Amino acid sequence: MHVPTKKFIVLLSLAGSLLGCQGNSGNPDLTVVSPVRTGNPNKKAVVRFAGTYAGVVPCADCDGLETELQINNDGTYVLKHTYLGKQRGRNTFREQGNWTHSPDLKKIALNYDHPDESSFYRVVHPDTLKMLDRRGNEITSRLNYNLARQ
Repeated sequence: MHVPTKKFIVLLSLAGSLLGCQGNSGNPDLTVVSPVRTGNPNKKAVVRFAGTYAGVVPCADCDGLETELQINNDGTYVLKHTYLGKQRGRNTFREQGNWTHSPDLKKIALNYDHPDESSFYRVVHPDTLKMLDRRGNEITSRLNYNLARQ
């Protein structure tokens, strides 16, 4: 192989490696989520997480978002949001779907089987879940994103 060709291949490989390390920050269409199991949660997770969690989390255009999350034994959930301080229109929204967890049982994924609609929570301790961003990462804020077991 010709020496300039070898240099070109090495430079091309290096450039590809560097570009690959940049992640998806330049492409909002790509969603990177924390690894979660697929399928129903295991028995240990059901015992640990099943129940109702509630709290008021921050809201960009209202006084707060009253949130109630019911995690069911059968791998389903019901999530209810009520926009506080809103007078007009419909203020309460309800969704339901399937839930699962990360292999280490430190995160819960709601609606994991519909990635564009998924939401994530970190297990702070058995009685507290903390809302995460749409990619499953911590929300950088001093505001309270916790839901407490009821």
